[in-house]
Amino acid sequence: GDLVEVKIPMNLRLEPMPDNPTRAAICFGPVVLAGELGSEGIVPPMPYAVDQGEYFTFLPPEMPILLAAGRAVDEWIEPVPDRPLTFRTKGVGQPQAIALVAFYKMQPQRYSIYWDIITQEQWTERQAQKEQNIRRAQELTASTLDSIAIGNAESERAHNLNGENTSFGAFLNRSYRHAENGGWFSYDLNVPPEQPVKLLCTFWGSDGGPRLFDILINNTCIATQRLNYDHPNEFFNVVHSLSPEILGARTTLTVRFQAHPGRMAGGIFDLRVLKSDDQ
Repeated sequence: GDLVEVKIPMNLRLEPMPDNPTRAAICFGPVVLAGELGSEGIVPPMPYAVDQGEYFTFLPPEMPILLAAGRAVDEWIEPVPDRPLTFRTKGVGQPQAIALVAFYKMQPQRYSIYWDIITQEQWTERQAQKEQNIRRAQELTASTLDSIAIGNAESERAHNLNGENTSFGAFLNRSYRHAENGGWFSYDLNVPPEQPVKLLCTFWGSDGGPRLFDILINNTCIATQRLNYDHPNEFFNVVHSLSPEILGARTTLTVRFQAHPGRMAGGIFDLRVLKSDDQ
């Protein structure tokens, strides 16, 4: 007939990531809280693609940031009346406040558990970097002659996708295509006849291992690409200049990514033909 009573302290607290103290989960006692990010556009055909005319420029989703570094968590989170295990931030969320609910009660939608908790100065620096990235994306789009929305069936079909042992996937809200076990894939892109152009390929800088492949233009190898953790934790572009001698009078070029025997080709996150500086 004994009765055991267990009391768990139900206080708001942060659980930082082991390798990044500025990124943390928010908990209420033992309960992990998740931020509600909504369900609008949850399954778009091209996630987070900015449509600029005929072409797509990928930008990462804008996650809310908490300008609360160095402050006690109960100073900037308050409970929502009459909603158990539901909270909201006050005065620290950018670009908007965040509604928080017990993770196990989360309804199907986008959500986040870990948050960047930074200072106002760090937020200002991030905004400046964001504006710079947008300008670069706009400049890239203005210079684009033809491009492929990787992983988008309509765009890949329109550019005559072919290949063996090839597939596509998603990583960091961007789609990629690769070929395994000596496979290959190719696209046709439009080019102006007898004019120099540039071919831009985008890769993930932390890819490595067996990724060794040739890049061929109209069956002529123009480069051999090895991905070997070249730019850790960031996307990077490789640009190849294509002379009129390579292109001739063609108005279409076939770009093929051919893996070496037993190796992989890609992943390719972006592929486009750009105007040459000489045009």
